[in-house]
Amino acid sequence: MAGSVADGAAEFEAKLASFVRENRLYGAVAGVVHVDQLAWSGGAGFADMAAGRPAGQDVLYRVASITKTFTGTAIMQLRDAGKLDLDDPVVKWLPELADSATPETIGGVTIRRLLSHESGLVSEPPGTDFMAGQPSYQGVAARSLERVSEIFTAVPPNTQLKYCNLGYQLLGELVSRISETPYPQYVAEQILAPLGMASTGFEPLAPELASRCAVGYAGRAFSDELAIAPSMPLCGPRAGFGRRCPIWPGGCRSSSPRTPA
Repeated sequence: MAGSVADGAAEFEAKLASFVRENRLYGAVAGVVHVDQLAWSGGAGFADMAAGRPAGQDVLYRVASITKTFTGTAIMQLRDAGKLDLDDPVVKWLPELADSATPETIGGVTIRRLLSHESGLVSEPPGTDFMAGQPSYQGVAARSLERVSEIFTAVPPNTQLKYCNLGYQLLGELVSRISETPYPQYVAEQILAPLGMASTGFEPLAPELASRCAVGYAGRAFSDELAIAPSMPLCGPRAGFGRRCPIWPGGCRSSSPRTPA
């Protein structure tokens, strides 16, 4: 199968180039994994337009909320080790939540419901503003818990799907407290290293990885030009196909197509 995928390399490359062109992107990379093998990977456009650096399989990109996959994996590892139960109330491990703005319902928020985005919690940590010229996001759970009076269940727990970045931030804090290991260290040692994901990590990255990162660009209204995208506050992890990420359990790490899937 891997051989037949590789045989289609020219078609894949043409499709990727067409996707970049039709969507007016500055660049992109893609890969095809069959079982445990990277059968094909390629790039189109640029990773850094000013430097003329092309997009390719060794370029690192932020993976944003794919980081939640790693956070969930860490929680399940701790469950398998008998260190937590998925139906534990989150307040058992984060007692600060007892002082939330909805003390009558916060006890119904369980680890399981945080994982499935059914906790009902407000979507973002206190003070979040993604629309500001310089985006504002508090990625450190301890700082968010200091403002626990601004945390509340917007809908009753276990009643509907409600995407929640705050929930995964709290899960990351659970990983740290239960494992007695800082979240980025736990992910690096217990997930990334065993999988051989040497091109995936949290910011600040080692120089050899930082030099491989793509520049982020944002579109400009009524213009064909691209602007450098504003950077997100550095407080969480990054990973992916081959790129970086700040230390947020809810999203942001780096990786590349050569990174094992």
